[in-house]
Amino acid sequence: APDPPPDGPEPDQPDRAGRVSVEPPLGRLDSPLYGRDDLIEEILSGRPAGSEPPSSVHVLHGLPGSGKSHLAAEIARRVQLAGRQVWWVSALRLSSGMREVATRLGAPSSAVERAWAGDAAATDLVWRFLDRATQPWVLVIDNANEPGLIDPVDGDITGGRGWLREPKNPANLVLVTSRDGYRTTWPSWARRHLVPPLREEDGALVLLSRAGSGAGTEEQARALSAALGGLPLALRAVGDYLKSVHTTQIYQGKQVLRDFESYRRNLQQRLGQPPGAPKPDDPTLGVTASVFEISLDLLARRGLTQAGNLLRVLACLSPTHVPYYRVLDQEILKRSTLFSEFTGQQQLTVLEGLADLSLVTTVRPEDLAAVRDEDFRHVLVLHPLVHAMMREDPELRRQATEYYALVTQLLTAAVRDRAPDTAADWDAWYLLAPHTMRLAKDYLRGTDIRYERVTVLAALELVRLTARYLLATGLALSAEEMLRPLLDNCPAYDVNPGDREILALRHELARAVLEQQRPVEAEALLREVIAGRAEVLGEMHADTLASRHKLARAIMQQNRWAEAETELTALVAAERTVRGPEHSDTMVIRHTLARAVLLQGRAGQAEEMLREILAIRLRHWAPVEPETLLVRLTLARCLARQSRLAETEEQVRAGLAEVGEREAERREVFLLRWQLAEVLIAQNHAPEARAELTRLLDDFRPVLGDQNPDIVGIRGTLERLTPYVAPPQPEAPPGGQAVPTRESGRKEPSGQPRNAPTHS
Repeated sequence: APDPPPDGPEPDQPDRAGRVSVEPPLGRLDSPLYGRDDLIEEILSGRPAGSEPPSSVHVLHGLPGSGKSHLAAEIARRVQLAGRQVWWVSALRLSSGMREVATRLGAPSSAVERAWAGDAAATDLVWRFLDRATQPWVLVIDNANEPGLIDPVDGDITGGRGWLREPKNPANLVLVTSRDGYRTTWPSWARRHLVPPLREEDGALVLLSRAGSGAGTEEQARALSAALGGLPLALRAVGDYLKSVHTTQIYQGKQVLRDFESYRRNLQQRLGQPPGAPKPDDPTLGVTASVFEISLDLLARRGLTQAGNLLRVLACLSPTHVPYYRVLDQEILKRSTLFSEFTGQQQLTVLEGLADLSLVTTVRPEDLAAVRDEDFRHVLVLHPLVHAMMREDPELRRQATEYYALVTQLLTAAVRDRAPDTAADWDAWYLLAPHTMRLAKDYLRGTDIRYERVTVLAALELVRLTARYLLATGLALSAEEMLRPLLDNCPAYDVNPGDREILALRHELARAVLEQQRPVEAEALLREVIAGRAEVLGEMHADTLASRHKLARAIMQQNRWAEAETELTALVAAERTVRGPEHSDTMVIRHTLARAVLLQGRAGQAEEMLREILAIRLRHWAPVEPETLLVRLTLARCLARQSRLAETEEQVRAGLAEVGEREAERREVFLLRWQLAEVLIAQNHAPEARAELTRLLDDFRPVLGDQNPDIVGIRGTLERLTPYVAPPQPEAPPGGQAVPTRESGRKEPSGQPRNAPTHS
């Protein structure tokens, strides 16, 4: 029993056996609270954010383990130091806790006994004494994950007749912690506050404060914080584990995780494994998993019975931005055996329910302002640890075939009419590619999944399209890393290396190798693909001709220009018949042929060919299309070879004049700007050339990296023009799987820079 008040118990209130404590649990404040000062200030100051009205009732909601109770305890500590009375009541013992509050407030024992015997309203009694209190107070109702229990009459807390009411004196404060952030659950006079995961830097402070500096550097702690998704419960568990490793006297073996970096690598390996795959041991995720045993009972009781299925679908995708409006096609979901009679309104309600419970987080459309397609600016994110726990859900593992078939259908519909080679569609692919790559890695892995051929073929087509997007945006290494395991493993999912679909992937792999300046290897791959395609499809099939074009490019990269010209001339003649003289693929081959002619020193002939190609492209395609700009670049180089420098500059500036802000960091724009600087040097305009090269270096060094050959080449040119001091070398980014980025060179959450093309 708690200590009696300083002046002793009231005469008519003898101490009762079994009285519960309502003292705030300040003992849980065993380490500083980081990253919550703004939220605490907002609650204690009474100054609402935005246009919300002031309130004395605040609901702290968020993911399990997000630190809601820890935050409430810190607020309790601060107000207690300021002289306020604080009562802490667990929602699991709400009735007995509120009885103790009434007793502490001086309610006569006879009135308390009558109320708790049912002869009077206990809720009215408690609030009568709360509103009469002369000393300012704070009431905390902790872990109200079943908000209906707060109103013992009908479970509706919005009417303010149960245990939760608005204080008459605005100086008093009620705090509620709950997983439930439903807008309709809480009264209009209660302000909801999402307790989000911690930022990387704040999570790093939690790790350092609990594990100590011996576990690693602040930068390593930040990386681990990001991998854990900033979840305070996980951060504390990991920090305490690492501290124990360094303080125990018991030998724990060579494989024990001893620092932030080894723990991060182990965690990334675990989270990256497909559902059901063997995973490395993790000494603390078991603690975290205990709060993520998401039964979804709360959602089910509200009639949202499909919430679990929708979470499993999201777990089959990547834990990055999901453009849910385009991916979660309601008609496809409704046809699936996993979602019977799933209406569009039910889907919206389920998504809102998941968001209100913080199981998913929606991103404001304005935060994706760079994405032009409105449909793709509405995205949600699954917390990485929620994603990991749902991937271990027994139901997902049992019905893996059905879930992957559904996800394949959803992604196929999402990319329909989105050309991976067209810059206008790269916004969509930027958001979709991480999910198609995740599908390829998880589904086509050849384990105990029961494969259905229709799903396998659809997944392979998604892989092919994704590879084309990666190659179009300069991510050749990412394309190769995606394709090689699938091709090595194709017998496991019952396809043959000579099947048409696999030949298509082998063609894209050869392209990826060629783009990384490995022409000898690319030539060998392409000759095998051409033989296979000729046998399966025929010599004059468009796909066979496409592989022959890439073979000609591989030959050109080995300076066998005459051989390449012979092959390209035959290809142009074939394409005129197969696809037409002005088809996009025919035009690309004609451009390659013009380059082969130019490389052999026949600049006049190449110029004539290039001017015709450019005229056709400007007639059929936008001036800012990547291939159109590359044709201008080749024409400019052709003119420079003929020492017609003014015309060279004119062509380059004509191309750059078409470029807007959105295209400013694309590969072909980079090459055009470099060509402009070169022609300025050739015309003895050194100051102007120096300024252009400096701007080019400033714009692209952060994107391409300081060791990129193009950056090294630009720096060398600048050094020839003027003494140049190299900027500080940036730290190398942490290792990991390359992920798709947009042409702007933005980085994905993994921090990996895009795989940059080289100047050719």
